[in-house]
Amino acid sequence: MRRRHLVIVQPAYLALIAAGRKSVEARLMRQRRPPLGRVAADDVLYFKPPGGPVRLRGRIRRVRQWSGLTPADVRALHRRYGTAVAAPPEFWHQRLEARYAVLVWFDQIRIVCTPPTVARQYGSGWVVL
Repeated sequence: MRRRHLVIVQPAYLALIAAGRKSVEARLMRQRRPPLGRVAADDVLYFKPPGGPVRLRGRIRRVRQWSGLTPADVRALHRRYGTAVAAPPEFWHQRLEARYAVLVWFDQIRIVCTPPTVARQYGSGWVVL
């Protein structure tokens, strides 16, 4: 079954996604939480900035997930996927202690004309709808 996901990203990343210069969303975390274990190819993504409306819609093409990461593993992910993730080096440095990672490749990005109704999210950066 195709799931729908709300992905909250900073405006700069939203612009990169809309321009086609960011094709992978990376979520690195210390504890298990969405999207870990909750995303699959062909699921639908809705992107929005914090405190703003849903702006973009896309489709998940591919998902990779890791657990038991070490700082060396996070550095290796940065080297391998950093360009597609389009995040600055500080993003990776701040997440060196992450134990879990989810990388989501997406395509078919479109502007959303009629966004889904979503209750306000208090601090969640990813919500399975």
